[in-house]
Amino acid sequence: MVVENDDLVASGLVSLLREMGAVVRHFNNAEEALARKDDTCTDYFIVDYALSGKLNGFQFLKAIQQRRNKPLHAVVIAGETSTQFINNISESPWPVLHKPINFTKLALCLSSFSD
Repeated sequence: MVVENDDLVASGLVSLLREMGAVVRHFNNAEEALARKDDTCTDYFIVDYALSGKLNGFQFLKAIQQRRNKPLHAVVIAGETSTQFINNISESPWPVLHKPINFTKLALCLSSFSD
């Protein structure tokens, strides 16, 4: 699942993931994605930190994690690089990649997950 409100970034991510053989669903914001109740079968989440709507990427992932009974395999992507943001993400349970996205790093992050 890709949750990204920038259409250009989302299009690139979706294309790359489909080329890798993934079935991909894209949502523009956390609220749209949370409205879908079938996220328990989603293997990977790639989520922008700064989403439009009420929730940021971390808040979205925490909400998803509360609904699941298995580890949450997620990568957060962010354009934010302020010192405060960097300090906040240091305790993130999910890897954070900064925009522009390096697709090789993204693929390595996804392949590193194991149940």
